[in-house]
Amino acid sequence: MFKDLKVVKIILFLILAIVIVLNQVNEHKNTEFIFKPLSYKTQDTLSFWVTSNNSSKKYKIKVENIISEQLVLDSSLDINKTYDYFSQSDFLSNGYPIEQKKVIGLSLSPGIYTINKVYPFVISKGTESDVTIVFPTVNSLFYTPEKGKRIFESDESYISLNRPLNIDVWTEGMTSFFKSVEKKYNTNYITDLDLENYYCFIRYLLC
Repeated sequence: MFKDLKVVKIILFLILAIVIVLNQVNEHKNTEFIFKPLSYKTQDTLSFWVTSNNSSKKYKIKVENIISEQLVLDSSLDINKTYDYFSQSDFLSNGYPIEQKKVIGLSLSPGIYTINKVYPFVISKGTESDVTIVFPTVNSLFYTPEKGKRIFESDESYISLNRPLNIDVWTEGMTSFFKSVEKKYNTNYITDLDLENYYCFIRYLLC
């Protein structure tokens, strides 16, 4: 009788342990999107990278223009696991393990877009504009936490384009202003990294 009771206790303990582990894994499922570069031309195929610690055959993605609040894509992607939750490597030194994805056939007007309201990218046009709005990529790199710390809070001197970025609160707070500018002026969007391209200056910021 006591042996049977011990066996029951062991089985219950194992079940409880499995449930706890599964709950932890579910809570820490992580799928993020990386855009390199963050800036695309209106005619470009939307190409990006995905890093994930789980697989999904129908991972929902929504692409939205944050200025017009227009939903331009509501679809799903097959997501493969690129790293294991229990053996997560140090991405600060090695970069994120990623898988390339593409969305073909989107016709996007110039603006700032997000995937699932979190991961930003910019669509630019190659024609002269009255106003060019610059998305602060480098600023976002500094303020997006890595291991719970932003760059200026960490001892590591790490900055890389091979990492996920979140839409920053300053850009979100300016969306009403951007919308009013678009109504009055021919408006284009670029990133601060596009300013490194001298062609942008000699061609009136046509990037």
